[in-house]
Amino acid sequence: MTVTDLIFYRHGIPSKQLIYLEDVQSLVPINHMLTVQVSRLESEGLWLRINGLEYFLGYDLFPWLRNASESKIYNVESFGENGIRWPDLDVDLTLDIIQHPQRYPLTYINSAEPAPDDQSSSNKLLIRRTSRR
Repeated sequence: MTVTDLIFYRHGIPSKQLIYLEDVQSLVPINHMLTVQVSRLESEGLWLRINGLEYFLGYDLFPWLRNASESKIYNVESFGENGIRWPDLDVDLTLDIIQHPQRYPLTYINSAEPAPDDQSSSNKLLIRRTSRR
């Protein structure tokens, strides 16, 4: 009995009903959730561990994290199949954005409407990622 047979046997699927794929490189967990944690902070960005791999998120490409407190940066969680969010910062990213930020250039929008909590500012700079596929 192969590992694949054993996995499906434990879930009640007979091995003769399996379809074998020739190019399977790894087994994907059934729940497809990412495991994510900030491993360390540096002056130019942070290191994020996702499913055992580390990614550097430079503040130049991810400016929302630049001025955040340590406690807010370390409060990171996964959502959905490939989402990563910082709930205290209202920042949501996908694994694809982290792996390929050049596909999602930053767009700067100058808003003439002041933020509700900052009435002294007449202009607010908004930053958002747009897809460039």
